[in-house]
Amino acid sequence: VMNCPNKQKVNYAVFMLVGEVEYWWDSTRRLLGGGGIIITWEVFRVNFFEKYFLKDVRRAKEIEFMQLK
Repeated sequence: VMNCPNKQKVNYAVFMLVGEVEYWWDSTRRLLGGGGIIITWEVFRVNFFEKYFLKDVRRAKEIEFMQLK
């Protein structure tokens, strides 16, 4: 996935969604992509992280990662 072109990352990520996250994506996609607008990888990531990976948790994980030995 890391080497996947940005155009395909959203498609791959959406394919992997299961359960409640699928419902979230369906409604978010309608809000963001109305009128045929293409949703970029960056837009997907920002919206996904805001919903499922809060800033405080991200920062704590970054600190935890930096302190790994």
